[in-house]
Amino acid sequence: MNKLVFIGGLALFTCAIARASAGMASGGDLETLYESGEDFDTYVEWMIEEDDIWKRNRAEATIPADVEFAARRIPGQWRLLIVSEELCLDAQNTVPYIAALADSMPRLELRVVDSNKGREVTESRRTPDDRGATPTVVILDENGADAGCWIERPAALTTFYMQNKLTLGDADAAGRERLKADYTDWYERDAGATTLREVVALIDAAARGARGCSAPKTKTAGDDTAAN
Repeated sequence: MNKLVFIGGLALFTCAIARASAGMASGGDLETLYESGEDFDTYVEWMIEEDDIWKRNRAEATIPADVEFAARRIPGQWRLLIVSEELCLDAQNTVPYIAALADSMPRLELRVVDSNKGREVTESRRTPDDRGATPTVVILDENGADAGCWIERPAALTTFYMQNKLTLGDADAAGRERLKADYTDWYERDAGATTLREVVALIDAAARGARGCSAPKTKTAGDDTAAN
C-alpha cells in the first residue's frame, strides 16, 4: 500500500510517495485510471480533515485573462488525470485552481485519484530530486494517450525547494517555520496563476505535438530517456 513519506524538515515541502516496484502505465491504463477517478467536487466531499482549504481555494479561484485567452485558443479535447492527496500542501494550493480552469474550458475535463490508485503514475513521473510526488497531473489527448505532465509544484517553488533542501534538514524549528512561511506566502500571493500558466503551456505544447513535462525525471512509455 502506498503512503506519503515525510522526512524531517523536508516534510514541510514534499508529499513524496513510498517507492515501490512499478512499470510505466500505458495509454490504455491511463485512460482506465482516469475513468476510475472522481470529479473535483466529489473528491473533496470525501475529505476528512482539510476540506475547508480545498473548498476555499476553489471558491476564490479566478482565471487570469492571459491564461483564459491562451486556453481557449487550444484546439482539441483534453483530459487531466490528477494524482493527489488531501493533506499535501502543494495539492491544496494547485489542484483547486486546475479544477477552476477545467470548469472554464469546455474542451477540458479532469478526474482525481489518490496516490494508492495512481502509484504507477507518480513512480514513473518523478521530481528533479527523484521522488514520486503528489500532485502529479497527466495530460491525456482525445484518444486517451499520454501527452505530457505537470509534477508537484510551480517551477519557482521547485527552485526554492532545491536551493533550501540541504539546509532545511538541519534547520531548527524557527528556521523551518520561516521557510514554511515563505513557501506558503508565495502560494497565497500567486493564487494559482503560475500553476495555471504552466499547465496551459503544456497543453498548448501537446496540441502542437510537443510532449512536455514540468520535471526532467519523466519517461514516456517505451522511452528510456528523460523528457523535459
